[in-house]
Amino acid sequence: MRIRDLSLKAKVLSITLAGIVVIAVLIALVYIGDIAKLAYTSILEKSRIIVMTAEATRDAMAAKLDMGVLRDLEELAAEGDREKILAAVPILSAIDVASRNAESNRYLLRVPKFSPRNPVNAPAGPEVEALKALESGTLEEYVIRDRFQVRYFRPIRLTRECMICHGDPAGSRDPVGGIREGWKVGEVHGAFEIISSLGAASEARSQAIRNIAAFTLTVMALLGASLFLIVRLVLRPLGGYVQAFERSAGGDLTVRASVSARDEIGRVADYFNDFIGTLESMVRLVKTESDGVGAISLDLAASSEETAASLHEIRTNTEHMKDKIVRLDGEIADSASSARDLRDYIGRLAELIQNQAAAITQSSASIEQMWASINNIAKTAEEKLRISTELEATAQGGQAEMEETEQVIKKVAQSAGVILEMIEIIQGIASKTNLLAMNAAIEAAHAGEYGKGFAVVADEIRSLAESSAESAAQITHSLSEVMGYIKVSEASTEKTGVAFSQIVEQIKNVANSMSEMKNTTHELSVGAREVLEALGTLVSTTEEVKGSSREMNDRVAAISDAMGRMSDYSSETKNGMEEITIGINEIYKAAEAISRAGTENSESVRRLRELVARFKVSETAASGTPGDIRESPTGRNAT
Repeated sequence: MRIRDLSLKAKVLSITLAGIVVIAVLIALVYIGDIAKLAYTSILEKSRIIVMTAEATRDAMAAKLDMGVLRDLEELAAEGDREKILAAVPILSAIDVASRNAESNRYLLRVPKFSPRNPVNAPAGPEVEALKALESGTLEEYVIRDRFQVRYFRPIRLTRECMICHGDPAGSRDPVGGIREGWKVGEVHGAFEIISSLGAASEARSQAIRNIAAFTLTVMALLGASLFLIVRLVLRPLGGYVQAFERSAGGDLTVRASVSARDEIGRVADYFNDFIGTLESMVRLVKTESDGVGAISLDLAASSEETAASLHEIRTNTEHMKDKIVRLDGEIADSASSARDLRDYIGRLAELIQNQAAAITQSSASIEQMWASINNIAKTAEEKLRISTELEATAQGGQAEMEETEQVIKKVAQSAGVILEMIEIIQGIASKTNLLAMNAAIEAAHAGEYGKGFAVVADEIRSLAESSAESAAQITHSLSEVMGYIKVSEASTEKTGVAFSQIVEQIKNVANSMSEMKNTTHELSVGAREVLEALGTLVSTTEEVKGSSREMNDRVAAISDAMGRMSDYSSETKNGMEEITIGINEIYKAAEAISRAGTENSESVRRLRELVARFKVSETAASGTPGDIRESPTGRNAT
């Protein structure tokens, strides 16, 4: 059991008895220690006095010898009276004086010495240690203390008188028959030793212990009587108060402490009764109020649960609305992005239409130029056709004339060779012209690269026309020569006629080709004019498309701006819904907290009822309520 768990009575008795014992022990230790110390100091002082008295006796004897009051040692030595010599030695006189009252004063005198003349003075035990310490010449005294006695040593220093027996010459005999050691004045040889018993000190210590024990028992008896009064007058009433406190701690608030005195303990009892009365009134009031608080807590909990359920439903609907607004905001953002993309696409389309209109305008100009070139080619073809017709007529006339020039046929045959070569060239030209005509027809059909091919064909046709003109000139020249040769060679008429017939046939072929080229160029001209008209219509349509694209671009821009504003409105709406959601969540949390608080309050009221039910109170209300101030039995105001 711990000390703090002991009763107050046991604590008071234990502490008092322990205090008395501790005080007695301390007094005994201090007093007995002082007694031992005083005894030791007294022994040392007594020993010093004895030794100093002996030394004073030695000095006095030496002085008397010097003064002649006593007979000189040398005279006594001359007489040979050993007893008188020893009686006149100062140190021996000092030893004699110190030892005369030794028994009556409870001490023992010894004069230990190394190699003494008297074996009784041989050192033993601790005396050896003391003599060695003193013979060093630095100590004036030496003390050895054991359990039973105190040994006091004081060194004996040799004086002039000592030299008669212990001086020079060393080895010689002194007056009393001893051998001189050859010592010097001032050397330490031997010591005074005072041995004092500690028996008297032990007896004094025992007597002190008996006195202290008697004093302690007397004090304990007086304190026992005081403790009896304390237990009867203080602790016993406190025991009654403890029982009252124990009952009130168990919940009995009807208990009251009896007041039998007006001291501090009585005042404590008054305060206890006042406190219990006030506490009883408070518990009674708490019992009454806890019922009302319990009902209010139940209503609050029910209302809080309903509010929390409603807020939960509102929060759920708000979350759904928030999700829809978020999706709507996303769709509006996508629509705005699509409108911006459409506006960009229309802008690019307008640019493409502008480029197309420019290309169509340029193509129209090229086609007009091509149409003009085709018309020029057609005119050239008509001119060549006319020339070919005239050439055919001329050839036919020449054939008729060839019949008349049979005589010069051989020379005509030579010229006919040249004409044949020319005709071959004409045939090549005709062939190329035919191919070019075909190419021109193909180019006209495709009308690629805005009719640039027609210019090339026209150049080639022009070249062929020039070649044909040169060939015609040569043919004319050759024919002139042939006309001359015909006159000299009729034999070649037949061959020349045949060749001429071939020329006529070739000219007809050229004329036919020219006719076909004329027809083809006419068709190309008509097609080019139709293409030109179609391009005009396309230019008009392109202009209309450009106007429509500009109008569409403006409308799309307006739609994009409207979508941007709608996106801003949607973002603001979304932010507002988020703030509303946050506010509803905060309200919901607060409602949940209120609901939990109501539940906890109901639980607290229940526990409060259980706790209050543990208290026992009187059926009727006490005079006054908690907090009333009334006069206590001690005359003080207590709350």
